[in-house]
Amino acid sequence: MFWPHTKAIIFKNMKWVQRNFIMFMLLSFVLCVACIFESNECLKNTPPMRLGVVNHGLNRNCSAQYLLDTPTYLLDTKSSLFDTSTTSLFDTSTSILDPSSSLFDTSTSVDGVIDTTQTALFNTPTSLDGVDTSSRCGVNDTVDFSCHFVDMWKSQVRDISVHVYDDMSQAMAQAKSRYLVSVIEFPFNFTRGVLTRFQDGMSADENLLKTASADIRLDSTDFMAVYMIEQNIRDVLGKVFQNYLTSCNYSAKVAELPPMNINKEEFLGEGVVLEPHDYTTHVALSCMVGLSYLCPIILLTMSLCLEKVTGAYTRCIISGVRFVEILAAYTLVIMLFTFFNVIAMGFVQFVIYGKPYGNLWLTGLLLNMIGLTGTFFGFVVVIVTRTLVESAGLCIITSVSCYTFTGFIYPIEAAMFPQVRYISTAVLPNTLALKSLFAIVWKNASIFNKQVYLGFFICAAHSLFYAGVIYWLLRYKKSL
Repeated sequence: MFWPHTKAIIFKNMKWVQRNFIMFMLLSFVLCVACIFESNECLKNTPPMRLGVVNHGLNRNCSAQYLLDTPTYLLDTKSSLFDTSTTSLFDTSTSILDPSSSLFDTSTSVDGVIDTTQTALFNTPTSLDGVDTSSRCGVNDTVDFSCHFVDMWKSQVRDISVHVYDDMSQAMAQAKSRYLVSVIEFPFNFTRGVLTRFQDGMSADENLLKTASADIRLDSTDFMAVYMIEQNIRDVLGKVFQNYLTSCNYSAKVAELPPMNINKEEFLGEGVVLEPHDYTTHVALSCMVGLSYLCPIILLTMSLCLEKVTGAYTRCIISGVRFVEILAAYTLVIMLFTFFNVIAMGFVQFVIYGKPYGNLWLTGLLLNMIGLTGTFFGFVVVIVTRTLVESAGLCIITSVSCYTFTGFIYPIEAAMFPQVRYISTAVLPNTLALKSLFAIVWKNASIFNKQVYLGFFICAAHSLFYAGVIYWLLRYKKSL
């Protein structure tokens, strides 16, 4: 008699969906698909941001600055910022290119470790990759690295406009009104300070270095804007200095500070492209895991708990229907819903938006397993609560916990109390499941990857635990 009773309950559930179709769709498929759309659209483009620049350099309004892609002014030796006859930036007679005038003086060497005949800021050979470097690299009197920065910013960072102001008070007034997200003030000797760093290195005048640095003011209350501005400033300034060194026939790698090669793609799967400042994939995958877990709980609360309160299943049990038949019927219906729900969310994320998906069958299996875990937890909620209010309250607590402590709002690797981390990892299955999904999607990891199989393990462990709790509660209560 197992299957006839189970089939009858399944048919009853289908009729319930038919009668409450609009509510069912709004709280299931529509909700999930809308969350994936929202995750991809709302975090795709940052709000309009503007950068303010106050330039006290040689050419304050940057009107005479040449285009960055043709920096011919850098090779003009007729009129230099410094007197080229005595202190040209790269004068081979007196500059640090002369082995006798090394960056490190013999009097300051340590135990003779530094060979002053070999060490210099730039290599001593007169050719670099076949390019003649013996010609003097002068600096035109209109050259201003601050203007170079402004032009480079306009060409490289098109989504953040730059506005030049005459004085700092005017720029700060705009910044305090939230019109600007950052203000950069270039001192009059900024260019000289940069050139001195290149030429003199460790022997550069300390007073000049203190007064020749740009003053950057950021609105620290806007974390995302600060992160983007800081990274863009470093990238643009690095490009400015690299262009200058290249135009002087020297290696652009001198401008790479700190001297590191950061490879963010090393652990990514084949074909996966990392886009800076793109948080859509992180949030969308968090939504997929969270909704796969929470939707079964919501549906069970609406249907099974309501029928329990009205006494419908008490009458069924009296008529000979067993608990296992009721649970089996609901499990089949909910898992069928989870299967199509995962397909709907995956279609939006991986097909419409073309995001990386890694091993597709492994991604689908993980999301269905977290859905099964949510189904068993939903049964526990229905059994331990006596009213719809209690059931709804427990579901709300679960939802808030999942989206607070499982990596949705902030990565679980972020600093937090160890006790909270243990709760997040052990009590809430979403945390390890989300890490597992990240490994599958971003790294194209297999089931044998530790990060992946821990996600499956936590889902299986929670499912078995909830199944044991359900068995014990039914034996103890003798009813739903």
